[in-house]
Amino acid sequence: MLFRSFGNIYALQGAPISVLLFTEYPVPAKPTWDVHIRPILEYYARVYPYMKELLDLADYDTVTQTDNGSAIEFAIGLPIDDPHHMPVVRDLSAGKRDTIIAWINNGMPKN
Repeated sequence: MLFRSFGNIYALQGAPISVLLFTEYPVPAKPTWDVHIRPILEYYARVYPYMKELLDLADYDTVTQTDNGSAIEFAIGLPIDDPHHMPVVRDLSAGKRDTIIAWINNGMPKN
């Protein structure tokens, strides 16, 4: 049996629905690696261990090397519907994204 929802046709009525909820994350005035950024990026380093070959997101020295901050800012700043937007599963909240961008624009302080 087929049914229509929001213009799409689904063959299985029991198809799963995913919902992604975010908690409010206020952007700190002066984010630092130790307090704000490391917890965010360490999560992605654990979830995507293959990324370590490209960029170790859990390592301050690697993240802050020349052009890595710009590359991170570019990837997380792409429109959410862009296929190159990171993280690929679109689970980084706007508050955390803006915190990372503020940290990069503030010179990437460690503490």
